Amino acid sequence: MSEAKLDLLLQKFEVMEARMVEMNENLGSRIGSLETRMESFETRMGSIETRMESIETRIGSLETRMESIETRMGSLETRMESLESGQKELNLIVTAIRDRQDEADARFEALSFDIHRILGELSELKKGQERQDKILEALALRSLEQETDIRELKRIK
Repeated sequence: MSEAKLDLLLQKFEVMEARMVEMNENLGSRIGSLETRMESFETRMGSIETRMESIETRIGSLETRMESIETRMGSLETRMESLESGQKELNLIVTAIRDRQDEADARFEALSFDIHRILGELSELKKGQERQDKILEALALRSLEQETDIRELKRIK
C-alpha cells in the first residue's frame, strides 16, 4: 500500500515538473514579447507624451504581473521543498516498515520452526501414550484374569 502512495507522489512530482517547464517556457516567451513591445513603446515615447502615460500604465501592469509570477514561483519552490522533505520522510518510514517486516518474517520463521518441533514432540508423546494405553489394557486384562483365577481357586477350596 505504501508503494502505491510513493508511486502516486512520484506521478504528482512529474506532473508538477511538466507544469513548471511549461510555465517557464510561457514565461520566457511572454518576457520576450514584452521586451519587444517595450522597445517599440520607447521609440514612440519620444514623439508622443500622451502615449507615454499609456505605456507607463501598461508597464506598471506588467510589473504587477511579474511580481505575481515571482510570488507564484516562490510559492512553487516552497511547495517543492515541502514535497521533497515529505518524500524523504516517506522514504525513512518505508525503510523502517521494511525493517520491521524483515524482523516479523524472522520471528514468523522462528515460530514456524518451533511449531514444527512441538508437533514432532507431540507426535512422539502421542505414540508413547498409545503404548502406555496398550500396556495398561494388557495389565488390566491380566488383572481380571488373575482375579478370575483367584475366585476359582477360592471356590475350589
